[in-house]
Amino acid sequence: MCRRPGRQLAVLCARAVSLPWLWGVACVNEQNFRVVIAEDEDFARDALANLIAATPGWQVVARARDGVDALASCLKLAPDLLVADIRMPRLDGLELAAELRAIGLPTEIVFITAHDAHALSAFRVAALDYLLKPLADQALQDCLTRVRARLQSRGRIEMDGRGPLDAFLQTRRASIRHIAVRSPGRLEIVPLADVIAICAQGNYAELITLQRTWLHRETMVSLAARLDPQRFVPIHRSTIVAVASVRRIERDGPIVHVHLRNGLCLRASPRGAQRLERAIDA
Repeated sequence: MCRRPGRQLAVLCARAVSLPWLWGVACVNEQNFRVVIAEDEDFARDALANLIAATPGWQVVARARDGVDALASCLKLAPDLLVADIRMPRLDGLELAAELRAIGLPTEIVFITAHDAHALSAFRVAALDYLLKPLADQALQDCLTRVRARLQSRGRIEMDGRGPLDAFLQTRRASIRHIAVRSPGRLEIVPLADVIAICAQGNYAELITLQRTWLHRETMVSLAARLDPQRFVPIHRSTIVAVASVRRIERDGPIVHVHLRNGLCLRASPRGAQRLERAIDA
């Protein structure tokens, strides 16, 4: 017995509403687009929320004071749009965007920035949407119009995940200073400067610092792709080390060991050892 397409679509839409992680089919025709605002200045956050809420077709579902609160809201609500200040405490705008892309959320992101010529030039070259402080109502309306067109054209489905923002984040990996560790029921911020190594542990990655270890739900491939390659080098398919933590490299025929400054010894592949030596010499 064949199911009628209309019936199947209705079922999928109902599931998409109840399960925000189900992106296969989107029901956007009669719904407001949902927005999370991340801005550490109270006045600017409230003013922006009021302007967006007054725009037909948009609904502000959360207001966050910093990047960590914004990330928690996005994980819970899976919004259509995140409007985030570039400079925020705990997680800044770029770090927040990197976390959302690592998770796989197809949320559209618009950055807010003060008048910084270097930042504005980078945004323009990358073809990213941004809002300039102090916020102008017409600029916001034009921005929302562009975002609405993208959302409607894709039906909230991110087919390939390699848009302008992803390419931009790849060029800004050196700017990422923190990582949000996602473990069951918890969300904690770890400075990358404290991380000396990362090792695969089943479906998790173990972040090792001098003080403790953290279990983080992300693949090694995903982590390696968003870490600064000058600071973190994959020495094996299951191991990434911080270049600054390396004390010495020892070879015994085809076997290579990397000794870290805290006494930890890790096995490396010959190719991984070569990558590490190039990073140390750079």
